[in-house]
This record gives sequence, C-alpha cells and structure tokens, in this order.
Amino acid sequence: MKRVSIAKRLFRVYTRLFSLFFAAAMILVTLFIFHFLQENIIETQKQMAMNVTQTIEGYFSDVNDFSMSLTNSDKFKEAVINEIPNSLRDAANRIRH
Repeated sequence: MKRVSIAKRLFRVYTRLFSLFFAAAMILVTLFIFHFLQENIIETQKQMAMNVTQTIEGYFSDVNDFSMSLTNSDKFKEAVINEIPNSLRDAANRIRH
C-alpha cells in the first residue's frame, strides 16, 4: 500500500477547499453583476417608455395647438370659405373644357 504524507493530503484538501470557495465566490460575483445589469436594463426601458410617451403627447399637443390657431385664423377661414371652393370650381371648369 502506498503511503502519502500528511502534508500532501492536507495540501490536496486545502487546494480543493480553496477551489470550492473560489468557485462559489465567482458564482456570487457573476450573479451580482447580472442582477445589477438587469436592474439597469429595466430602468433604461422605463425611461425610454417615458420619453416616447412624452414625445407623442408633445406631438399631439403641438398638432392641437396648430389646428386651434388655424381654426381661429381669419385668413384660414377666408381661404376655406372662398378661395378653396373657387379654385376647385376653376379646376373643374378647365377639365370640362
């Protein structure tokens, strides 16, 4: 039977324990990094959704303001009531002749 000294056995045990603790530490660090990245990704998605929502709301607000200014504009009312129908009649007359 082969005899192994106690120093070699202890060295093997300590290297295995060190490897086990090192692997556990690496797993924990990796999990922490993934958790941190996941939180940042979720926060970024929330901010992007808020930005898109604000941009869309701003667009519709601007369009509403523009349409209200057109509705209240005397030039626009005159164009709708007089100039556009006259232009359409003239175009229709040119097509017929």
